[in-house]
Amino acid sequence: MNPATPIKFAIQRTLRTIGWEIRRYELAEMAQLKRYLDVHNIQCVLDIGANIGQFATELRTSGYKGRIVSFEPQSDAYARLTAAAANDAGWTVAPRGAIGSAAGEIEMNISDNSVSSSALPILDQHTDSAPSSRYVR
Repeated sequence: MNPATPIKFAIQRTLRTIGWEIRRYELAEMAQLKRYLDVHNIQCVLDIGANIGQFATELRTSGYKGRIVSFEPQSDAYARLTAAAANDAGWTVAPRGAIGSAAGEIEMNISDNSVSSSALPILDQHTDSAPSSRYVR
C-alpha cells in the first residue's frame, strides 16, 4: 500500500463529514482515447466531418501531440475549422470536401445546430430528441 493512502482516506472521510468530496477530474472519454492512441503508437488521427474542430481541440486538450488531419464539406463550418487549426502546426485541414466511397458531388443537409449537418437523411427520432438538429437548408 502506498504510504500516502491512509492519509488520503483520512482527508476524504473528514471532508465528507462537511459534504465535500475531492476526486481526480478527467475528461474520461478523451483521456481513454488518448491512452489508446498512446498504447498503439498512433501518430495520425483523421477527423472526418470535423465541423468546427471540436473533436481535434478536445484531443489536443487531452494531451495528444500527434498529427491531426481534418475534413469538412460545409462551407461555414470549414471557415471556422481552418481558423481553429491555424496556430497548430500538427493539425492540417484538407481542402473542403466530404469523405465517401465514390467521387462526385453531394448535397448537404444543413442543420440548425450545424453539428448534425450531413449528406445523409436524418431520422425523426433524432429531431424529436434534439429539435435543433432539424434541417434548415
